[in-house]
Amino acid sequence: MAKIVFDGNFLSLGDKLGAIERRAPDKILKAMDKEGNALRRGLRDATPKGVTGKLKSGWQSERARKEYGTYVKKIRNKSPHYHLVERGHRLISHRPKKLFIGTVKGQRFAEKVMNDYEPTLDARYEKMIDDIMGDIFG
Repeated sequence: MAKIVFDGNFLSLGDKLGAIERRAPDKILKAMDKEGNALRRGLRDATPKGVTGKLKSGWQSERARKEYGTYVKKIRNKSPHYHLVERGHRLISHRPKKLFIGTVKGQRFAEKVMNDYEPTLDARYEKMIDDIMGDIFG
C-alpha cells in the first residue's frame, strides 16, 4: 500500500503565486513595462503615416501599476481621429442636407498587431514567472 507523505516545505501553487507577488512585485512591474513598450513600438510601426504623421506619433503608454489586485499597463493613441481610422466611419455631406454618401472601411491595424503579439506575450510572461520562481525558490 502506498503512503502519502506531506512535506512541510512544499507550497501549493496559490501560495507560490502569493510569494511571488510579495517578494517580487518590482520584477513583475518591470517586465510589464518592458513588454508594454515593445507592444507600443509594434503598434507605432504598424500605424499608417497619414498626411500629418500625428496618428503614428500619438502612441503613449503609462507605467505599469497594480490596480484592484491586478497589474495594469495602459497603451493608447492620443490622436482624436484614431478610432475613425481603426474602425472606419460613415461619410456624410454637409450642405444643403446631411446625406449619407458612403462608408470608409476601418484599417484594423492595431487589432492585427494585438492578435499577432498575444502568443509572444503569453510565452514571455510564462518565462518571467519561471525565472522569478527560480530566483525565489531556488
